Amino acid sequence: MADPCCPCDVLVHPPPPDIAPGLAVLPRQWAGFVEYRRAMLREIPLHGALAAWRARGTGDLGIMLLEMWAYVLDVVGFYDARIANESYLHTAVLPLSAQRLVALLGYRPKPAVSSAVRLAVFADGADPVLLPAGTAFRSEAFGNEPPQVFETGAAATIWPQRNSWRLAPIRGGVFDGRLLFAGSRARLAVGQIVVLAQGSTRAAARVKALTSETALDGDTYVHAELQPPPTSLTGVPLAGLTITAVTQQASANPFDASASLSGSSASITLDRVYPQLHAGDIAVAESAGQLIAATVASTAVVMVPVPVTTPTIRPPHLLISRAAVLEQPQPAVPATRVSLTLAAAPPAGWQDHFQLRFGALDGGTSTASAKTRIANGDLGAAAALASPVEPLGNAPSPTSVLAQGAEATGAEIPGSVSIDEAGNGIFDPAGSAPPFDPLRTPVDLFGNTLDATRGETVANEVLGSADAPQAFQSFTLKKKPLTYVLDPSAPDRIRAALQVRVNGILWREVPSFFGATATDEVYAVRADPDGTPRITFGDGVRGARPASGVGNVTATYRFGAGAAKPPAGTITQIARPVKGLRAVVNPLPARGGADAESGAVLRIAAPRSALTLGRAVSLDDFEALARGFPGVVNAAAAWAFDGRLQRATVKIWIISDGGDPSSDLRASLRANADPQVPIVVTLATAVPLDLSVSLEISDTADPATVRPAARAALLDSATGLLAPANVAIGRPLFRSEITARLLGVSGVLGATVMLGGALAPVAFMPGEGAYPDASTLQVS
Repeated sequence: MADPCCPCDVLVHPPPPDIAPGLAVLPRQWAGFVEYRRAMLREIPLHGALAAWRARGTGDLGIMLLEMWAYVLDVVGFYDARIANESYLHTAVLPLSAQRLVALLGYRPKPAVSSAVRLAVFADGADPVLLPAGTAFRSEAFGNEPPQVFETGAAATIWPQRNSWRLAPIRGGVFDGRLLFAGSRARLAVGQIVVLAQGSTRAAARVKALTSETALDGDTYVHAELQPPPTSLTGVPLAGLTITAVTQQASANPFDASASLSGSSASITLDRVYPQLHAGDIAVAESAGQLIAATVASTAVVMVPVPVTTPTIRPPHLLISRAAVLEQPQPAVPATRVSLTLAAAPPAGWQDHFQLRFGALDGGTSTASAKTRIANGDLGAAAALASPVEPLGNAPSPTSVLAQGAEATGAEIPGSVSIDEAGNGIFDPAGSAPPFDPLRTPVDLFGNTLDATRGETVANEVLGSADAPQAFQSFTLKKKPLTYVLDPSAPDRIRAALQVRVNGILWREVPSFFGATATDEVYAVRADPDGTPRITFGDGVRGARPASGVGNVTATYRFGAGAAKPPAGTITQIARPVKGLRAVVNPLPARGGADAESGAVLRIAAPRSALTLGRAVSLDDFEALARGFPGVVNAAAAWAFDGRLQRATVKIWIISDGGDPSSDLRASLRANADPQVPIVVTLATAVPLDLSVSLEISDTADPATVRPAARAALLDSATGLLAPANVAIGRPLFRSEITARLLGVSGVLGATVMLGGALAPVAFMPGEGAYPDASTLQVS
């Protein structure tokens, strides 16, 4: 063939492979029908026997055969590409391919795992009730999910005395400046002068108005509006705050000008004798409209001279001489002189318009409206229970309670309950009680608590008849999925809720037949591609063969598992009645649970597991194991100081898909790590971001398509940059990361990232153990 005059005339077939690393799909199909047909047509002149063949019409038999072969090559190339993609973990699409590849690493794909829940149950009658293992409860339907069944794993005793207690109203402990009295009436009257005192701090005021009001707690109170407001007492403890009304008054003596003031001490003579005044009495000094709280320091009766006016005497009516009149002694009257200790300095000229208020009467006890939301700190060292409460009797005190307010979601609070014979009870929270979200009042405490896991029992199902000559005989269960529950002692930290018997003899489950002998009565459990559980026995060399029989292979198992789990307040039915069991409720949502690992999950989980080698040593190991735990969608690990333990710990922050699996995860990690390494697991904190993006969209792109695609690039649950499964915990989020992800969306030419209505900073730091929550993202 002559040298081409243009490089484009050169046909290189097949083209050299060009497979870049990290691709999601391998471009293995080098050519298609058109390329194969063209390549073969170009080769015809190079073969002497075909040199004279000039036919190129579609009706030519040779051309038809050539095109048929090009079609065959196209199809073979397609399947070659599919096979090549299924040969690598990162590009495999079929779940079975991914499972076979990870098996080379010794990794066993995790099956669907059951969720767990803590329930509060109620007993009937007066005697304790024994609940057998397998007591079943059913949830309501939720979302798009049908009802789920949860069963207890062990027998438990419940007591009617521990059914429930209601927390007594918890009121604020400090005076907020508003004088409130419980009930619809108060001892005070409008216009009355009162003294409020807490220790040495005192304030005097006049009752301006009395109004009845209903607070948010639903109770009625009387609000006494004071003038002036007692601001000096704002913030003092309500306990010990005294309210004294003064009902009598005295004026300054008009004939005695000897009033004195020295610092906070004042002395003045009153207009008459007041025998009811005594040292230590509470009083109020009023002058020029100012009210000053005071304490009577001392009293004394003094004689006050009364001035006399000399009469004008004119003869001839003179009866006595003027001198005789002037020689009469000046009269004096008794009066009380009082010394006061003032709480504040009086105004200038205070003695000119002075009045003393005294005659103390109890003005009542101030209160505060009850809190409408109760948090951990409100419980204090002990919280009172609403009386009367039935004594516990022979029932032991619980070590923790489930608390539920007016809303469905409650909290678990470690602590104990004590009740005296008079029916007065208190709840004593443990010092290690973790914080919980505030509960809306009224709050009930439940003392009969049970742990249950999802799964419904099928008893003694006949799987089939064993045939001893058959190697690796297998049977399937009728119900799926098989329930797997957490078990830190199991090889994979999960255990099948399954018992298999042959001729009534219980056989043992093993992860594989490796190491099994010919006499070991063991079996392995695997799931078919459709999720059906399959039980396989040995071949007589690696694991014993079951003895032949008719219907002699039976199984008792539980079915039901997955990531979907009921929210708080939805498990309200008793699935199988038990005498004495009256009701059930779940103040906490179910926790944990996971779907069977998909191919997408295997691509990440299997290589990570190979790095850990079954043990947690480095922080990356802890993080990898935490990410693979049921119910955990994201995790971050770091060395951090723990204030409670007072030492450095491996701290793991997690994002869950519902509930709090922290305690279960910690137990699993403890089984995989050095027992001397302290481990703390806690939920990561979501930091809401007021994030919005403004896109510059190509003229050729449809904005109605581009905007949802841009939102998915950031928030898609599987691939989104800011999705809970992918967002970085405790690490900075850079604006450039968001911009780069948006520019990768087809049709986006530019993007402006805004935070709180302004240009987003270069980096946003959520803080230790926190992650950005951009669920309210706006795309325009």
